[in-house]
Amino acid sequence: MPAYSTLGWTDWLGGDPLLNTFIRWPEGELARLIFHELAHQVAYAADDTDFNESFATAVERLGGQRWLAERPAARAEAERAEARRADWRALMQRQRERLQALYAGPLDDAAKRARRPS
Repeated sequence: MPAYSTLGWTDWLGGDPLLNTFIRWPEGELARLIFHELAHQVAYAADDTDFNESFATAVERLGGQRWLAERPAARAEAERAEARRADWRALMQRQRERLQALYAGPLDDAAKRARRPS
């Protein structure tokens, strides 16, 4: 999780943390993060993390799309980043399927561990 909202609990410190690691992020990624975190300040349902994160993610995606539509260079960079994320998800899905097949197979536990990627 690259950022988080404290829902006002750290206002006495100046507000929510903004880490210096964000400074080098591509513009589109930083914009999406800002849209996401600002959404938490607009709507918050106590004890409903699923709603809060779904709402903030929707705002992040829609706001990010509108923001990128006005910035061709940032949009191209965001598209490359999304392609890398898609590649990563596909890699993880393939690995998950390999492990599921291995663990569902007839080998004993020691043999399964020996065949598991390190």
